[in-house]
Amino acid sequence: MHSIIQQLDASTANKIAAGEVIDRPSSIVKECIENSIDAHATAITIYSVNGGIDSIQITDNGNGIYKDDLVKAPLRHYTSKIQKIDDIYGIQSFGFRGEALSAICHAAKVSIESKVVDQSAHKVFIQNGKVSEIEPASHVQGTTITITDLFDDLPVRKKFLKRPSTEFLHIYDCVSHFALVFPNIDFRLFHNDSEELNTCGICNTNQLIPLFYGKQLRASLIHFSESSPEMTISGYMTPPTITFSNRSKQICSVNQRIIKNGLILKAIERAFFDYIPARRFPLIVLSIQIHSADLDVNIHPQKLDIKFPEMGHLFTEIQHVLKSKLSVNTSDFNPTLLNPSSSAHSDTQTGSHHEGPTPSLASESFRQTPLSVPPFQSNLSSSPKAVVSSKINEPPIFPPNPVLIAANHSHLEFMQILNTYIILKSDTGCLIIDQHAAHERILYERFKSVALNDSDSQPLLIASSIQVDPKLMDVFQRNKEALLELCFDIEEFGTDSLRIRAVPILLTGVHVDSLVLELLNDLLDTESVPSNLSQSYKEILQMKACKAAIKAGKVLSVDEIKHLCTELIESPNNFTCPHGRPLFINFNQSSLESLFLRT
Repeated sequence: MHSIIQQLDASTANKIAAGEVIDRPSSIVKECIENSIDAHATAITIYSVNGGIDSIQITDNGNGIYKDDLVKAPLRHYTSKIQKIDDIYGIQSFGFRGEALSAICHAAKVSIESKVVDQSAHKVFIQNGKVSEIEPASHVQGTTITITDLFDDLPVRKKFLKRPSTEFLHIYDCVSHFALVFPNIDFRLFHNDSEELNTCGICNTNQLIPLFYGKQLRASLIHFSESSPEMTISGYMTPPTITFSNRSKQICSVNQRIIKNGLILKAIERAFFDYIPARRFPLIVLSIQIHSADLDVNIHPQKLDIKFPEMGHLFTEIQHVLKSKLSVNTSDFNPTLLNPSSSAHSDTQTGSHHEGPTPSLASESFRQTPLSVPPFQSNLSSSPKAVVSSKINEPPIFPPNPVLIAANHSHLEFMQILNTYIILKSDTGCLIIDQHAAHERILYERFKSVALNDSDSQPLLIASSIQVDPKLMDVFQRNKEALLELCFDIEEFGTDSLRIRAVPILLTGVHVDSLVLELLNDLLDTESVPSNLSQSYKEILQMKACKAAIKAGKVLSVDEIKHLCTELIESPNNFTCPHGRPLFINFNQSSLESLFLRT
């Protein structure tokens, strides 16, 4: 008989394992920075050459490595972090899998120099997992790890590396993310002898974000923080009018461990559901503090994810914290309008499809009871007198606000131009409102309120049946009561089908089969009942609002403009239309002067 199964030699097995942990230069930087932070370093400097492919050097001022431990540290499953399996679940460090430094030593040539306080410095060299004799060295307290010739013995892995400039961008992102999560640590990053990043002396995340992503963000960042007995969720995010084309500017940490968790990213997406266009993403630095005994931090080879005991609860809490802050800020309409003293907000405004500066946000502390005004009429007169200019001496349509004009401070002047835009004049500039986008948002919020709060459902003339797989059937069975509260009347029809008998009255006439399937898949993805509408549901309400809203080219009377602006102020969301386009653009004195080259 023949045997085709055989044990791999140790060198091959170790190199395969190394490839799971170290896939590019930035992986090395990540692992070494984590070790430096675990050693209580307060300053970390990274040098890279040729995108880290030729060499990487990480120096810290941490506790250092004892002489006798230098030959043990590079070996697989040697650690000072745990002693028994139960220690993994209460670990306070960055976690332990016993593979990081060993993997680096099997993927490249490595030297380690280190000094512990009150002891002399020593160094070792490692190649292919073999550790040299300990030698004396000259080094201040802390550790320096130097990595060269990455993947020279793993040509297949080296073939998949990108250009040096691309690999360096991954290193830059890695270091900048650590800097945002650990603002108390001084980070410096050099590439080919050029300093590319320096956070020395900057100890606040809200100061580091503009340093990395643009100074125009400084006045627009929204801070959020909320605590409960189970967890604390805090951080910074951009408003809905500042979005990006991908999620690269979304940094999530749990107990200061940087992770990439699909459901956390989904919760962020849900929170911004009604504020930004599809396939656009806000910048966010999200910090979650939770009891470490409730986490498993060792489920991923690169420690990029964490296992939570109750992900559904965390998913809901993230949405709640972000949405409550978005609601506060977006309800404070036109933040720099009509306030002569609001010179601090001086950025030029652009739309949410651009990555430049956007409207600054009003004071978070201001909340007032909405004004009582007649409902805005969408069946506007077909031929009202065109508005050229109007000065109104009556109380202003804007609620009193520390950032808005006071009721008796000055006159309000507005003008409609091109039968599409409403210009509101202020002492510091002007604000331009898109009348169609504004009315569309007002109607969408009204429709959504009816959809979420109205208990009316519409029986289908002919019940519709859809086929579902076992996973979706299980989701339905666990959430049938929640769907009923959303005014869906759905029942099981055999073992693999569902029969839809009624839908929310607002959805009468739509294709309900695909909508129900999307709702079920949404529940499957999030493991919790959706707190707002599915994408399909949203698009239906958007379409209704768009069709009913006043159109571009419509001449409005003075009273119609007043009603429109008043309802927009009272709208729960008033930065963007339901499609994510900006409702208004603010031009203050500084931005107007820059257009005429006066600055």
